Amino acid sequence: KEKLDQLQCHFTWGPQKETIDLDDMKYRLQDSIDLKLKYMARSCNQFAFVNSLQGNYEEAIQNLKEAETLLRENYKDAFERRSIITYGNYAWVHYHMGQLTEAQSYLDKLEMICKLLTDGPCYTAMIPEVYGEKGWSLLRSTAEYYEEAMECFEKAL
Repeated sequence: KEKLDQLQCHFTWGPQKETIDLDDMKYRLQDSIDLKLKYMARSCNQFAFVNSLQGNYEEAIQNLKEAETLLRENYKDAFERRSIITYGNYAWVHYHMGQLTEAQSYLDKLEMICKLLTDGPCYTAMIPEVYGEKGWSLLRSTAEYYEEAMECFEKAL
């Protein structure tokens, strides 16, 4: 759990079950996925988080598989940079499912990716892609996170 808490992903950012309307969030995320917006992987990642909060772990894994596929297709040259949040979410979902070996395998992937990108913490890299993803996630949650979202966007630029 200590390693998981170091991750930059939906499970470690501010919005949690108590602060967001999960049904409304699912509805909005499904809309963006149905519309096939450019950044569908972002919606799939956040959908996985919401499904996990509702105890729908198998659905969360499916959401993450879809996000990973979209990232591979749309960001061939930057897949590793773009997969940091997806892999962090995978680790957390597997942890909640009691699949600790699987959770560790995603921590290992993150460690390899992050070593190439930064000298900071070994399980995350505070790069523009991560700041941007965090900003969009916070912006989609509740108004109380808007200021923090704007700070993330500024750092991403």
